[in-house]
Amino acid sequence: MLVLTGLTILATTHSFECLDHATGQSTECRLCGDVNPLTGDTFQCNAGKDSFEQSLKGFSSSVVWLIFAAFHLGKAVEMTQLGRRISLLMIKSFGKHVLGLGYAIVLSELLLAPFVPSNTARGGGIVLPIVRSIATTLDSTPELNPELGQYFILIGNHANLLSASMYLTGMAANPIVIAKANILFPHLNFDFMTWLEGSVVPCMVCAISLPLLLRWTLSVDKVDNGKRTGSNAVKHAQTELDKMGPVSKKEWCYYHALLCG
Repeated sequence: MLVLTGLTILATTHSFECLDHATGQSTECRLCGDVNPLTGDTFQCNAGKDSFEQSLKGFSSSVVWLIFAAFHLGKAVEMTQLGRRISLLMIKSFGKHVLGLGYAIVLSELLLAPFVPSNTARGGGIVLPIVRSIATTLDSTPELNPELGQYFILIGNHANLLSASMYLTGMAANPIVIAKANILFPHLNFDFMTWLEGSVVPCMVCAISLPLLLRWTLSVDKVDNGKRTGSNAVKHAQTELDKMGPVSKKEWCYYHALLCG
């Protein structure tokens, strides 16, 4: 409603930039019909009509609608708890060792990013609570055995940035980059797949290297309890999954909606 009100005010006050049909140059819509002081010619544009067209121009972009749809998909992931279930399943499958837990966190981010376009909501609302509870389960607190907690938090933080840059729908700022890129390189026609083609290789290299690099940097091996650490993490994931219960009707409906889409 606020956006609609703002666009209406800008359109009625002719505050947009219009195109002079005679010269092809941009000019303020409020100057349409006036004389150009530099050339002495009249600005050939219709203030009312062209202002209205400019106010709706952004809605003709397929990227805008892609992000709009992704935000709704992301909200559904949160509401149905499907994102949390996916993350816990990753922990259960790969969490037998600390390194496996690191890759599970990275994989969770990469799987959720196309459908949750807000990296803040994805990282802070879905992944972070799981990461913190895993660290607590492994007896890692800021006061006691903090290395494991630091390892998981840093992986979650960096994986969030990786997933945000890997997909066009990874974060809300990406459409702004696309808009500028389309202006500078109009022949490339950037879209979701164009973005992914350019980002997938460097992002996957970083995703594979991240847990290994942080494990070496933080010397996690010195505090890793081996089988006990992995066993606790897997048990924790299973406990949380048991609390969630079987896959709900909402989750199934949303899952099939994604497949059909």
